[in-house]
Amino acid sequence: MRNRVIEYQPLGIGAWMRVEVTVEVADVLAKEYTEYGWPVRVYSYIYDGQQNELN
Repeated sequence: MRNRVIEYQPLGIGAWMRVEVTVEVADVLAKEYTEYGWPVRVYSYIYDGQQNELN
């Protein structure tokens, strides 16, 4: 399964929020949050059942 980790900072202040979602959802969220002017980071990885490796 391919998932992405997306991190965003609501209103550009405070703590970064981190969620793991599917590739499609990550793309939609990243687009929406950047339109709000929020900082966004997106990471992808392949889950092999034992460890996660960010690419």
